[in-house]
Amino acid sequence: MMRLTIGYPDTASEKAILAMGMEHDAVRHLETRMSPVELLKWMDQVRLVHVAAVVDDYLLSIVQATRTAERVEVGVSPRGAIALRKASQARALLQNRDRCHPRRY
Repeated sequence: MMRLTIGYPDTASEKAILAMGMEHDAVRHLETRMSPVELLKWMDQVRLVHVAAVVDDYLLSIVQATRTAERVEVGVSPRGAIALRKASQARALLQNRDRCHPRRY
């Protein structure tokens, strides 16, 4: 859904990584936090989070801006816009909210 570039660590951080002696298959030793069934239930719940029209307008303004920005090589597609909307819904759900609305500061 999203592509992020995080770059390389600084020398001190990379030295700490080397000292940890991380194995390439370290992911195999991670503890499971939820079952596939539980994950599917969460995914179903995301679809139920209401999105305010003003949020859709805001998301579309961001998406459309990527299509005209000089520094952006390829703008966000309609499928990407849907993914951004779902990410907003998922964030609301993780914050224990049943609706996605503009944040007030």
